[in-house]
Amino acid sequence: MRMGFIGLGNIGLPIAQRIVSMGDQPPMLFDVAASAYDPLSGKFDKAQNAAALAQNCELIGICVRNGEDCENVVSGPGGLLEGLSQRKRPDAPFIAIHSTVPFSLIDRLSHSLASQGATLIDAAVTGGPWNAEEGQLVVMVGGEAAAVDSLRPMLDCYCNKIIHAGPLGAGMKLKAANNLVTYAELLAAVEAVRLLMTGGVAPEKLIDVMETNGNLTPSMRAYLVSREGATTSEQREKLLAVQSALASLAEKDLSVALEFAEMQEIPAAFTESVKALFRPAVERID
Repeated sequence: MRMGFIGLGNIGLPIAQRIVSMGDQPPMLFDVAASAYDPLSGKFDKAQNAAALAQNCELIGICVRNGEDCENVVSGPGGLLEGLSQRKRPDAPFIAIHSTVPFSLIDRLSHSLASQGATLIDAAVTGGPWNAEEGQLVVMVGGEAAAVDSLRPMLDCYCNKIIHAGPLGAGMKLKAANNLVTYAELLAAVEAVRLLMTGGVAPEKLIDVMETNGNLTPSMRAYLVSREGATTSEQREKLLAVQSALASLAEKDLSVALEFAEMQEIPAAFTESVKALFRPAVERID
């Protein structure tokens, strides 16, 4: 089965490299930035647009920045829907959206793709670029069991755990809940470190304690160490840029969690607080 992948960014690039190295035939890849292909090695075909993947691939993964980009990839000019309308093969592709996007978008795109015979699942991933490189991502999937099974040959290239959360949208709901915990932990850790620095206690002591009592995850440890490693003005400037990007990602992801709470008609004051406090906390690097 021919695989295709759209989006060669922070997570998408190592995912695509895994597909290139493990697929039974050269995959088709697409990114709007020509330079995005440069780090890739091995045999693959550069697609002119997303439509080319819809015409030629059986399994397609999407990993783009946000809901707007995802909608453009599917419904925009040169998008998947355009390609599906021109597909000459009788079998329609299975498509996995890895990006964290609103539930309403998942539902809308699913209906649009189904009208052209394609099947969509939401397949949010967690684990970061380092785990993507090693094929150690965890994927949280929402969709029909048969569709999940059909996409396993692609998912197995870069995921070591596939959690079928339930029907369409359930994977994104699980990702929203997981992200809430992640950002809350990071926010608490940043504030805790600032308290210690102000109080004259070395922040490394907190890492020692949290490693012992189980509060410190590997990703949180890496995050705290990276913040403390910025000592020169150049390093601090780069750190601020990274923190600003992280804050934008958090705001997007937490908006999905808030949409989930609104759908369930339950209060989410804590989630709202984490979203409001996250940027000012992480962008303060003094």
